[in-house]
Amino acid sequence: MKKYLWILCLTSFAMSSFAVGTEVPAEQAVTPNQGVTAEKEQQIRQSIGRLFGNKPSLISRSAVPGFYEVFFGAQVVYVTEDTRYIFANGNVYDAEALINLTEVSEYKADRALWPSRKAQLDALGEASMIVFKSPTEKHMVSVFTDIDCGYCRKLHAEMDQYLAKGISIRYLFFPRAGVDSQSYEKAVSVWCADDPKATMTMAKARQRIPKKSCDNPVLKHMQLVKAFGLNGTPAMILPTGKLLAGYVEAPKLAKLLNSAQ
Repeated sequence: MKKYLWILCLTSFAMSSFAVGTEVPAEQAVTPNQGVTAEKEQQIRQSIGRLFGNKPSLISRSAVPGFYEVFFGAQVVYVTEDTRYIFANGNVYDAEALINLTEVSEYKADRALWPSRKAQLDALGEASMIVFKSPTEKHMVSVFTDIDCGYCRKLHAEMDQYLAKGISIRYLFFPRAGVDSQSYEKAVSVWCADDPKATMTMAKARQRIPKKSCDNPVLKHMQLVKAFGLNGTPAMILPTGKLLAGYVEAPKLAKLLNSAQ
């Protein structure tokens, strides 16, 4: 099943990334099949076809030894001499195994960080977070959020959907503009409000909230942001410590969490 999912993902990638049939500008023109035998061209086309499912417009020897250049209009990917590995848009693909090797490596690197993330969140404790608890809780997801982030607002607007799926959300603050920003002030004001959850909802809806100040954990949250290497919001940390960067809709998140059990 995973292999077929990879094929679908790669086909989608190819359709969105390559402008097949686009005319190549004169200054980028390459002599068709330059330095490529008919046998090698066929092998390259087969490898490309297994991954991307569409036909290249030009194939040529690369200036880099051991590589071929394969053009899709003005877009170019690189294929190794044995035609097994393909370099496209910063990713390395295995044309035989039908996998994105770059994503595999990134997963392994992230997997090594799971225990540390989980331990640091446990050490911080929920008393230093704003928690929206599901009445039928199956999973608890920690979300680093920015009051002024569009997708953070979208996630919060769908809070009832997460809670209905048995997913509790505990918020930590990540004002991306920094300590001296309005986003930081809003985060502090939300925490210091008489009703932080209601005030969070108001702030996410772009409503004006009273400016308040008190002892707060926002700087501690931002220290975790640095420790976790986060660079965007929302950033979801699953119960295992796995990072999901960006917004994930409730049904998809529930399916992912349930399949992990």
